[in-house]
Amino acid sequence: MDYRTEVKEARAKNVRMYQLVGPEASSYQNGLYEVCMKDGALDRKTKELIGLGIGICVRCEACMYGHIEKAVALGATIEEIAEVCKVALIMAGGPGTAYSGKAIACAEEYIAARDAKQR
Repeated sequence: MDYRTEVKEARAKNVRMYQLVGPEASSYQNGLYEVCMKDGALDRKTKELIGLGIGICVRCEACMYGHIEKAVALGATIEEIAEVCKVALIMAGGPGTAYSGKAIACAEEYIAARDAKQR
């Protein structure tokens, strides 16, 4: 599966949705995201990893993939992502297993692309 393409397609669908619901909704949503994800007591990478764990628990693939993309860009390792998946299993049970498997596969794709770019 090409997770990076799936993320791009989901974002394109969101653009259309925001066109229909109004640009202020996009502005507020993006503004809230930026305020909440700024470095603070926790750094942004950690916050993206938390977002991934929540995405697994609420079974939102688009959320998972987006947070993985950003966490990997901020230097997240497969081991860190696996730890998030481990914690998510506590809260998400059986479904968390399936979504964690998808998260690992997606993360491996993003990490491979990041590592290839750095060579």
